[in-house]
Amino acid sequence: RCTGAGRCEPCGTGLFGALCLPLPALSFVTPEAVGDTGGEVIAVHGFNFNVSASYTCSFSASLWTSAALFVSSQELACVFPQTTTADSNSQVFVAEEGAQISAGNALYVRLENLCANVTCHHGFCSRSTCFCYSGWRGDACSEQVVPIVFPSDPAPLAATEYLAFSAALAVQQGLPTQWRLLSGPAGLTVDPPDGRLVWAAPRLPAYPETHHVVEVEAADAELASSAVQVVELHVARAYNVSVRVDRASIEGLGSAAGIDGLSVVPPGSTIRLVGTVCAVDRRVNVSHIPVALWVRRQQHPLLVTRLAGVTDARGGF
Repeated sequence: RCTGAGRCEPCGTGLFGALCLPLPALSFVTPEAVGDTGGEVIAVHGFNFNVSASYTCSFSASLWTSAALFVSSQELACVFPQTTTADSNSQVFVAEEGAQISAGNALYVRLENLCANVTCHHGFCSRSTCFCYSGWRGDACSEQVVPIVFPSDPAPLAATEYLAFSAALAVQQGLPTQWRLLSGPAGLTVDPPDGRLVWAAPRLPAYPETHHVVEVEAADAELASSAVQVVELHVARAYNVSVRVDRASIEGLGSAAGIDGLSVVPPGSTIRLVGTVCAVDRRVNVSHIPVALWVRRQQHPLLVTRLAGVTDARGGF
């Protein structure tokens, strides 16, 4: 070390550097016990660990050596490996740049056989927990998974426009407890626990489609088995519309005259269109609803006129 007179004197045993600091040393480890299945992080406590140095950990219970993570000048972190040793303790060794660091007393961790009293029939044990092979489930991997199977050719579902729709999907095999809607029309939902499709106000598919396509996934409680079903959903129109020309509205023809066979209507004539909206289901309300008509001229098919109105209490307009 350097003295005030500008001279250097050697440090005592176990000390180094200009300030004669203690060499890196180990003190104790936590936790005191680890499972023999490995994977747990052990904190090695000591002093004078160097952030720029490279450290490794090794254990008497395993031939595996791992890098130690620098936490602070007083702590390193090591991962304990899996071991099959019959010993109840494992000594901990730490090296800095390949040179083993000394400890006042040998450092040990106690090994606990976490799977000694665990039986996994169709799986393996890790940290006292069974991890099942494919096709098995349960705490002891003793329950065989029954695959979920949907009908190969499901019947189409049927709904009526504007009327609340509900239908339960069925499986041929398995016990699904989780359902998920993968695709379908806007507003359609599936009840996650029981797989019931619900649609508050069904709508017709966009032209030219004739039906909606619904895709649903079903899985069991532990996601050990799942399947996807694709089914058609047909929505029937809730009403029929009829439109006719009010022949009496054409000036000069009279109420009894018809327009059949006429190819020319006098210029400036007013033509009145009337119609009726008839519900196909008595639950559908057709009174006081908006109606829109598009009239195209035969001689000018690109010229389209939009007419709007509202039905009366009986559906007439």
